[in-house]
This record gives sequence, C-alpha cells and structure tokens, in this order.
Amino acid sequence: MRLRLLFACIWACLSSDAFAQTSTFVFPVDTLIKTGPLNKRINVCLVPDGYRANEMAKFQTDAQSFINALLNISPFMQYRAYFNFFLIRIPSNQSGATHPGTASDETTAGGGQPIETKDTYFGSRFDSYGIHRLVTTTQFTRFTNVMATNLPSYDLAVMLVNSPFYGGSGGVPSIATSATSSNEIAIHEIGHTFVSLADEYWAGLQYANERPNMTQTINPTSVRWRNWLNTPGIGVFPHNSPGQSWYKPATGTCKMEYLGRAFCSVCREGFVNRMLDLVKPVDSAFPASGTVSLSQPTTFSLTVVRPNPNTLTIRWLMNDQLLATQTEQLTVNPATLLPGQTYQLTAQVLDSTQFVRSDNHPAVHRQTLSWTIQRTGCSLVQTLRAGDWNDPTLWSCGSLPTATDEVIVGHALTISVADASARKVVFQNGGIIRYLNQRRLLLRN
Repeated sequence: MRLRLLFACIWACLSSDAFAQTSTFVFPVDTLIKTGPLNKRINVCLVPDGYRANEMAKFQTDAQSFINALLNISPFMQYRAYFNFFLIRIPSNQSGATHPGTASDETTAGGGQPIETKDTYFGSRFDSYGIHRLVTTTQFTRFTNVMATNLPSYDLAVMLVNSPFYGGSGGVPSIATSATSSNEIAIHEIGHTFVSLADEYWAGLQYANERPNMTQTINPTSVRWRNWLNTPGIGVFPHNSPGQSWYKPATGTCKMEYLGRAFCSVCREGFVNRMLDLVKPVDSAFPASGTVSLSQPTTFSLTVVRPNPNTLTIRWLMNDQLLATQTEQLTVNPATLLPGQTYQLTAQVLDSTQFVRSDNHPAVHRQTLSWTIQRTGCSLVQTLRAGDWNDPTLWSCGSLPTATDEVIVGHALTISVADASARKVVFQNGGIIRYLNQRRLLLRN
C-alpha cells in the first residue's frame, strides 16, 4: 500500500477558517467507549468527511467498525482498558471526496474512479503530492479548530472519508476512506501517527529516516531492535532502497508493509511504549500520597488500570524493605511501628508485559507512590489475636490498654502476668478472658 506519512499541518495556510468564530466549530460529540477519566486515558476521536447530514448513521457504523477492528488486534486488544473512543458528527454539503485526476500514477492506481470535485467540510482529496491513493485534507486549520472546540484532550484523531475508493494517509489526523479495506488502512495509518512507524515497503528516499522500525544501523549489537533479534521473523532486513542502506525488522510479515498482517514484534513494542507513556498504571490511591498519621490499622489501596491479561507487578515496601507483592491493598498496623519514628511506605507498579524489551522500560514506566507514615495516639484499642493481656503486640495500638481506654476483646485472652486495667471492656466474636494466678482486671468506669 503506497500511502505516505504526511504532516498535514502544511495545509494550514490554505484554510480561511483561522479567524472564524469558535461557535462555528461546535458539533455534537458522542461517547462510544469510556473506560476512565479523559486525563488518564488515551482519547481516540473519529471525525467524518464527505458524509452528509442524512449519512451520519453510516458514519457511526463505519466508526464502530473501525473501533471493533482496532480492539481485536494485538496489542490494542490487550490494552483496550487504556482507551476512550469518541466521534464528532460533522456533516458535509456533498458526499464523497474530491478526485482531481492529476496523479502521476493515475492510469495504474485510479481504478476507474471518476474525476470530480466535492464540497466537503474538511476538503478531502485524492492525488495529493501526485500520488493517487494519498488522501489528505485541505482544511487543516478547520480540523484543529474543531478539535480544540469539541475535544481538546484528544490524543489520536482518525478521519474517515466517505469514498468507496482505496486511499488514506498518516499524520494528523490519520485518514482512511470507507473502501472495503478501510479498517486495515486506518490501522496502518495510525502506526505512522501514533508511534511514528515507517512503512516497511520502500516509500521513497524522502520518507527514509531513523524510526522505531527503520534504521541505517546494521550492527546486531546496536541496531534499534537488537533485543528482538532472537524472535522468529525478526532480523535486520534491507529495504528496496536504491543507492541507500536502510533496514527494517521484518520482511513481508508486518502490517506496516502489507495490509491483513499482524504488527511485527518491533512495531507492537512501539505501540505499547506509547500507550504506557500516556497512561499510568495507577488511576488513584487511598489514602492520597503524602503524610499519614496512624492511630489504628489502616488499609492502603490502589485502583489500577489492568491490561488483559494482567501483567502488572506490584511491590509494597516500608523503608525499602519488601512487605508484599501482587496485591492492590496493604494494611499497616501502628502496633508494628515505633512511637516517634517516621516510616516511608512505597508502592511500585510496573507493567511487565512481554511486548516491551526496551532497556529503559522499568526506569521510564514504573510508577511509584509514597506515603510518610507516623504513629500517633490510638483511638481504637482492640485485640489482634489470642494471647496474654500484657503482651503489647497483641493490641491494635501496640501498647497495653490504660484505665482510660475502652477495650474490644475479640479473641481468647489470659491475664496471668500482672493485673490489667481499662475503662470499659466490650466482648465481640466470642472473645473471652481467663484469669490465672489470682490476677484481676480493674475497670475504672
């Protein structure tokens, strides 16, 4: 598929919308899938061009078809919880896209497509830069105004052009027509837009530069994808680049070369790295990070965004000493802390996905949350286990009850070493006290 990565901003100067009123660009926004807050997810927005007002139902069907296709390929299927999807309903005056018929490859790639001019909202057209199937928008400023007005927090925009003829482009936005292979075109194009992937067919010297899946380095110890060279199908393969030495990680097996393939391991890694750059694994924590004073057992908890299957690793540490792993909750009992001491509790969360082998992955993508913990006066005195009343570690406050404490006994206790005192005793869950050696419990109530 000879589509080119295109930075559509070069069209900005062609638009007359730069000075239009903001209200001109207000359109209905539909939420198709929402997995979390917009500031903690990757927000994908579908926009139409060449769909008339009475074709908005077709646009929504085409958009949903694209989403379904995207979320059923790897690695998007594993990370669907990281994405929100929206569409903006923007009608055009006419259906279709402009086809000037001026491309140098028109006779071989035109496929009988009629030459015509269409009045569409974003001015989509074939034959860009002399390449028939290169579909771009001539109203880039209009696009940026629409996005800034309706969904300014978008991360990825995909423009669907209502034409049955094959075409599209990478860049901002990614563009694909509604041809039979529309979904495959769109997914290929977001490889350019979202991850800066190169085509793995030879698109021309003007598109050759260092990218996650393109390099001039042939040395296996320093090539960009060196950590994948032990993977079947991955190597350092030459591009068909006359007079130039450019290389790619796969040959004939990746969607960045042929539609209908899966992404190769190197391209999948590029996608996942980008996803993990944008979405932190922890949505929220309780209590909020900061200084926490403990007077009774307190549960610290994390709300995480899980891939499927869940590849998150979780470690809880107290003063750099490992307390627990692979749990989203940890209960800290002040009885285990020394009065007057400060403790540092940390939770470390890292996606240990097999999709990423980058050397800097742990340093870049590990999320660490911290709490400074201090033990304070204890407001609830209760038993933690059976034993002797005079054992401080048996009590929730880490010290013996006093004559001013109301005590909850929920276990079998003995009073044998010395007399005990409390203001009041409440028995729960079968709690009982046995008195040995003529010891007593003095109640001051």
